[in-house]
Amino acid sequence: MKKKSVLLLSLILLVGLLSGYGCTSKEIEKTDVFSAYYNAIDTEYAMGVIEALTAFGSNSDLGFCTSGSFAEIAASDYLLGEMQEIGLKNVRKEQVIVDTWTFTNAELIYIDPSGQEQKIVMAAFATQYEAEREEVQLVYAGRGTEADLNEVDVEDKLVLIDIDQEADWWINWPAYQAKRKGAKAVIAINTGGYAQFSDETLSVQDICGPSDAPAFSITKKDGERLKGLIQNAETKSIDVKLSADSQVEKDGKAYTVLGEIPGQTEEVLYVIGHYDGYFFAFEDNASGVGAMLGIAKALIDSGYTPEKTIRFVAHPAEEWGLIDSKYDWGIGAYQTIQKHPEWAYDAFALINIDGGVTSNLAEGIDIRSSWEMSSFAMDVGIEVEGNPFYDFTVSCPPSSWTEDFSYSQMGVPVITSGYSGIETQFEEVYHSNMDTKDYFYNEEAFFYAHKLFGTYLISLDQLAVKPLDYVAYFEGMKKTIDLETAENADALLNAIDEAIDIASYLNAQIEESEWTREDARDFNKQLYKIYKYSQDRLITLDWNDNLIFAHERLAGNVSALCEARDVLQRGNGRAALEDFLHLIDLNWYAYEFDKETVQYFTDQVLGPSARNAWGTGYLADNVDLYDVVKSIQQKVESDGVIDYFDEIQMLDQEILSQQKRLKDTVGQMTKDVVSMTKMMTRLLD
Repeated sequence: MKKKSVLLLSLILLVGLLSGYGCTSKEIEKTDVFSAYYNAIDTEYAMGVIEALTAFGSNSDLGFCTSGSFAEIAASDYLLGEMQEIGLKNVRKEQVIVDTWTFTNAELIYIDPSGQEQKIVMAAFATQYEAEREEVQLVYAGRGTEADLNEVDVEDKLVLIDIDQEADWWINWPAYQAKRKGAKAVIAINTGGYAQFSDETLSVQDICGPSDAPAFSITKKDGERLKGLIQNAETKSIDVKLSADSQVEKDGKAYTVLGEIPGQTEEVLYVIGHYDGYFFAFEDNASGVGAMLGIAKALIDSGYTPEKTIRFVAHPAEEWGLIDSKYDWGIGAYQTIQKHPEWAYDAFALINIDGGVTSNLAEGIDIRSSWEMSSFAMDVGIEVEGNPFYDFTVSCPPSSWTEDFSYSQMGVPVITSGYSGIETQFEEVYHSNMDTKDYFYNEEAFFYAHKLFGTYLISLDQLAVKPLDYVAYFEGMKKTIDLETAENADALLNAIDEAIDIASYLNAQIEESEWTREDARDFNKQLYKIYKYSQDRLITLDWNDNLIFAHERLAGNVSALCEARDVLQRGNGRAALEDFLHLIDLNWYAYEFDKETVQYFTDQVLGPSARNAWGTGYLADNVDLYDVVKSIQQKVESDGVIDYFDEIQMLDQEILSQQKRLKDTVGQMTKDVVSMTKMMTRLLD
């Protein structure tokens, strides 16, 4: 059972549950600190910051404050002045190197059935295209797959495609496949997943591909109109005029903006948020930066004097910042922490406010955190009064989709803002022209966000030792171990059980000891080493960018490979395709794209020129079943008796290879868990 910390008692006192508890002068002082902070919250000020940030954009119609653009640089200057104005100290801008993107406009002109010229406003992905009323033909090619593009002459044409980036694939796949076929660019209609708020919703995401495979997006309303014209045309194409100004450049400049409330020790608490955004970016993430500065102002106005320095950091280039990379987001934060590795050593903890602070559509708050911070995040967060939703949860582990991942992998435990029960509604407007105040803003939720994350900050500041719960970490790991998949899993489970026993003693020591400032600092340095060790040795990513324990991808591959082989032995190729083979690494894309395209995006991560940024070192291989998939597809579609002998042999080879890698990985994990246990043991009295 997880123990409540002494801090939690202070919070119980804070929320007015005083009856039955002794109330010391120190606890009253803490209560006064929280009350003073709450009374100083000024959401009107924070809303002013949000509205100012949403006004920065390179596209006069759509916004777009993007990596290294003149709009983003102007926003950084605004934030610099704002941090100075509210009284933060050591305020400064720091240059970071990112790939830059400036999107000024994208318009398509066509002739409607009445002979009138019509204009369509489009959005662009972070690719290169410059044109002024360029005359070009537009064709329609289904979902932009290899088979779809083979049905249409796309050479030197614009290609209209349907896409569901949530259920099927990211835009880079059909965009690159179209480039290989000689197309000028693709124009994507979101037909599912994201951007489904209405038929007039316009949306883009990061590109994860090369800059010379251009892509634009169009609303469903405009897209369906164009599809109708194309399908009614005798040539199955129409003449259009394209004007576009979307420019990307390698190794440009952007600026991280930061300021501090100085503390009494070397340790630092971080509050971060990104100020770039697609469209006008009210929720993602002007709201997060507005809340961050609102919290900073309330702390200063309340007269709070922190023990630790509180550093507020606004990052550029979170949505996109690296050409031709699978890991092209979060680049501003990655470059910042790479520039300051000492930050991780001195960091106590980090709070990332990335949206999740203004919506009235959610059912609950869902904080994402490091496993080790989850007990603290729940114990403290659930006691904060004013939650406008019925639920409060904490989910682990943190996500690679948010920029705190770059800090976490460097050794900083993290807490990240978020909602539950809003998935469908949020996807409807995610990275779209509907990300506006009218859709998102709820004043009660915004005030509560200030209370919640301010409470986390003050609570962390008043702790002597990092509230890292390794029982939660190892219990999370234990749940992922499958005895049937890895033959040496018993040894790992035994090591985990021993680690849990030691971690429980460590938890008690953290919560119950009386700490001097010097002893706490030394203890925290050792906790940093343990946390960093766990990130380096036991945490990885899969091909879908999920944060997982080191064995999980291999175990999943072995399981799916064995299942696919078993159904093939029973002559069921369709089940192998529909149920199992697509689960293995990048093989989902083998179903619909040519071998060169799949190889390109494999090499994008594993090749000698890979630009992996914060994704460096996590993926060492891709189980390449392209030929197996294509062979099974052909046989499933054929008549007569089907023999899968060759495919089964190839799967058997991969099973042996993945089983060996899994065994080696589980063996190494066992050693690493033992090492972590020894590190924790050395911290015990």
